[in-house]
Amino acid sequence: MKPITDTSFIKRPLFKRGKVRDIYEVDDLLLIISTDRISAFDVVMDEGIPGKGKVLNQLAEFWFEKTKDIIPNHFVSSSVNDLPPDIREYEEYLEGRFMLVKKTEPLPVECVVRGYLAGGGWEEYKRSGKISGVSLPAGLEKSAKLPYPVFTPATKAEIGEHDVNVTFDDIERIIGSELARKVKKVSLKLYERGSSIAESRGMILADTKFEFGLADGELLLIDEL
Repeated sequence: MKPITDTSFIKRPLFKRGKVRDIYEVDDLLLIISTDRISAFDVVMDEGIPGKGKVLNQLAEFWFEKTKDIIPNHFVSSSVNDLPPDIREYEEYLEGRFMLVKKTEPLPVECVVRGYLAGGGWEEYKRSGKISGVSLPAGLEKSAKLPYPVFTPATKAEIGEHDVNVTFDDIERIIGSELARKVKKVSLKLYERGSSIAESRGMILADTKFEFGLADGELLLIDEL
């Protein structure tokens, strides 16, 4: 099986091409296709991994289902029967790797929650004893479990650039205090739910990120999960 890294066979308006996902406009919805492209440290590789996109897509669908009682999300369908005929003819390429979702106005922030001191959070802690302006106890070791999950937002970067960690005050200035407080509260609840489910399967959820969008004034969980 050859990896699917290009979806230009879809003859619909391209809404956006991300590092891994290609998004097309389909009437009043968006079609998100998870390709087999590889992205590491914000760099897209030339090679792909066969089936990778299907795994990502089905993971996202699983988590949307498990968290919809916390906040509604943009997921509409992953059934090929709901695709228009001109797209359904590519069923063998698309099955298991796409979602039809609602259109939203995405918030320009990455809502990251960390439960463990790893990755970029560890590097920032070594320099300042803080992550995104949040002070942490001294003497923590790499990959240590934090006393409590920490909301460490970032601003979105273009392809090839790194997201930039910012403080909660920065997020308040970008999207307003009320919305900032809401996404922080929801993000922490989502992390706690995800961490609990992962731990029940013998896995640690070190950190994760969420994205949100507005549709008719309603806050929705969007993108991947």
